[in-house]
Amino acid sequence: MKVKAGGKTAVTKNMIFVNYKGKCLKYLPIAKKLMVLGFLLVNYSMLLAQSDTINGIWSLQQCIDRAFKENITLNQSLLGSDINRLTLAQSKANRLPNLNAGDTHINNWGRSLNPLDYQYINQSISYDIPTLTSNVTLYNGSLITNTIKQNKLNYDAGNLDVEAEKNAIELTVLADYMQVLLSYEQLDNTKAQVQVSLTQVNETQKFVDAGKYPESNLLQIKSQLAADKLSEVNAENQLQLAKVALEQIMLLPVTDGFEVVKPDVSDIIQPGIQATANVYKVAESFLPQIKSAALKTQSAMFGIKIARSQEIPNLVLGGTLKTGYSPDSYNTATQTTYTEQPIGFLQSNNSDLVLGEVPNTIVDRQNYSFYNQLKNNFTQQVSLTLTVSIFNNKLAKTAIEKAKVNTEIAQLNEEGTKVSVRQSVEQAVTDEKAAEKQYIASKEAYASEELTFHNMEIQFKAGKSDATDFLVEKNNDEKALANLVLAKYNYIFKIKIVDFYLGKPIIF
Repeated sequence: MKVKAGGKTAVTKNMIFVNYKGKCLKYLPIAKKLMVLGFLLVNYSMLLAQSDTINGIWSLQQCIDRAFKENITLNQSLLGSDINRLTLAQSKANRLPNLNAGDTHINNWGRSLNPLDYQYINQSISYDIPTLTSNVTLYNGSLITNTIKQNKLNYDAGNLDVEAEKNAIELTVLADYMQVLLSYEQLDNTKAQVQVSLTQVNETQKFVDAGKYPESNLLQIKSQLAADKLSEVNAENQLQLAKVALEQIMLLPVTDGFEVVKPDVSDIIQPGIQATANVYKVAESFLPQIKSAALKTQSAMFGIKIARSQEIPNLVLGGTLKTGYSPDSYNTATQTTYTEQPIGFLQSNNSDLVLGEVPNTIVDRQNYSFYNQLKNNFTQQVSLTLTVSIFNNKLAKTAIEKAKVNTEIAQLNEEGTKVSVRQSVEQAVTDEKAAEKQYIASKEAYASEELTFHNMEIQFKAGKSDATDFLVEKNNDEKALANLVLAKYNYIFKIKIVDFYLGKPIIF
């Protein structure tokens, strides 16, 4: 058996040959063919999953889209919206007449009333009564109309709740995405510090060898290099944890190769913070949770009208078509003939016969056909039923009172939603102002510290400063840079939160 080289997969009569990642695997028995093909299909599906990303690197929009698609709570809400849609469709269909077909089969023994001819009989009989009935509500205090309106409000409110959940997911993804970007930059900074320390070790080694510096300076610089390497390891771990958090919110299996797009965020930092009242006014006009709460209040008000319809007379138009059939029913015909026959003797002379006309009745019993029975027993009925509630154990009154309470609850929920949004906006604007001040202060502190460290570095290289003073300034410079990076991404995140309340896209 020969297999051509260079092919990834070749199947022979009894074996399957695979070339995977440049390694030629041994011939496999045909029983393992499905396992290998399944493995190849899994790898192909993973490639398809990455086809939506940029070379396997996830952008913020792609992370949000993935979270929308996979979030279990959101999908449950979408199914709940489908239930609301079906409920609305059913309430509209309740305006239409119903139509039901049925058949009643009865067996009677002994004396009973034949329902086909309404004659009492004393025999066993079986019969079927097929019926076709229809009813339509003519008036029920606008119960159907108000129910339709209420279900429409519930359906719209449910859709808005879905949008509110999407917004919450979007902000969560944004926060996790920003944490990954922050971790990227923190890792880059620690790597840069390691390179600085490594350069200082090499230069200090030369000075020590030349007798310009004591051995203790070199040991201190090496100790700093070790500390910087530890900071790099910690930054790498922090980056991996940030990636895991983002992957998990997307319900994406955690992989070592997960990367995100690193956008240029420098143009996001711009002055011009909005007034709190202006931000809230915009947020109130479009946020779905506020609109949903208002619709739920209206729905509760229709609940009062629906409850009150229990006290209003109900008028229903009905119609029935009915016929009947019995296999025990027959058509009978009688024919009577008279013949002259002796009927006795004369009393005066017992030898004289008396002749008379004697009747002879013949009963002709014929089967009663199925078609003729249905035709002859066919009846039609139209009914108009008026129902007036006189006393129903206070069910209507209780329902009305409960509906009023539910309306008050809905009104409080609506007010609470507005208060919650207002407070969130106030917090977001306040956080943005504080983050801006912190960022500006961090920039100034880092600029000052960077100049101080640069001067100290010159003095250290010139032998005018010892290693202790140099390392103190180096650590101060690293701390100032870390504070600046943290303040920058915190400020960007706060800007994006305010942008969200202003209805602006949060995508980079």
